Amino acid sequence: MSTGGLANMEAMAQVLRGYLSPGAVKAEEWRQTLAEGCIYEDWGTEPISGRDRIVREVLAPVETSFADARHVIDETISDSTRLVVLGQFSGRFVAPYMGTVPTGGEVSWAVRDVWTFDEGRVIRIDIASDTARVAEAMAVESGS
Repeated sequence: MSTGGLANMEAMAQVLRGYLSPGAVKAEEWRQTLAEGCIYEDWGTEPISGRDRIVREVLAPVETSFADARHVIDETISDSTRLVVLGQFSGRFVAPYMGTVPTGGEVSWAVRDVWTFDEGRVIRIDIASDTARVAEAMAVESGS
């Protein structure tokens, strides 16, 4: 196994730890795992480029935006450069998240995330959740 492959496996383990224990992986640990030029793309939003922006706008806010945030991982699929996570996210939506006003209510949706790695760093995060279901769970009005 190449050093890059082993480093990718270690980074994959770090990402999975973030799923299994929301809040356990802190902002600085995410910065160490993401490549500087990492790209985050969710079907419902414009891509976000840059490690610091992704940590600040996407990953770190999960800790404060969703009380009792939890992931149930149903399945993971991986090769030497990709980790696919299939499961369920739930929590109580208590603070703004990516520009969406909180409802205080419980939210839940299917997780379909693809993380791409190179030399032990995440270079791309593709979120393929059902955008309509997420919007419905977060009580986002059409057109907002």
